[in-house]
This record gives sequence, C-alpha cells and structure tokens, in this order.
Amino acid sequence: MNLSKKLAGTALAGAMTLGVAGMAEAGPRQDGLVNVVIARNEVIKDVNLAAAVDAIVQACGLDVDAVVGVLARVTKTDRDGRTRTFCHAETGPVRVRQN
Repeated sequence: MNLSKKLAGTALAGAMTLGVAGMAEAGPRQDGLVNVVIARNEVIKDVNLAAAVDAIVQACGLDVDAVVGVLARVTKTDRDGRTRTFCHAETGPVRVRQN
C-alpha cells in the first residue's frame, strides 16, 4: 500500500470519528445505563441494560423468548432517549427511559 492510500485511510477514519462524536453530542447521552419505571416510580435507576431487561421481564411476566426483543428495545432507549412502555402490570405501566 502506498503512502497516499495510507494517508487517505487515516483521514477518512478521523473524519468518521469526528462525525460520530458530533452526532453523539447532539443526541441523548448513550452510556449503557437506563432507568426502569413502574407506574410513576423509578424502581431501579442508572442500571446496565442487562439488569433493566431482567427487571422488565420479571415485572411483565415475560418468558425467556421475549428477552431478545426486550434487550433490543432497551438498547434503542439508551441510544435515542425515547421512553418505551413494555407492558401494563397491576401497579401500572412498566417503562424504560434514558437515565
């Protein structure tokens, strides 16, 4: 590989990094942590995605097959900041929101 191709690759990687960093600052803070809310009460705060999925599966009475779908939706919440409702338990809606 010649020097110009190496420099072009380095410049492209740098531009992509700057572009991604700029987009991250404009959107919600994606940190791998969310809050789980039942009714209007935060039952767990600033927890990792796996703990949030576990709490949602238990609160909603979901089976193991639902875990992948729940994880995908929890991950989207961490990325885009939108609150998502997973079910309506006896005590109220079970939601996840960005911390």
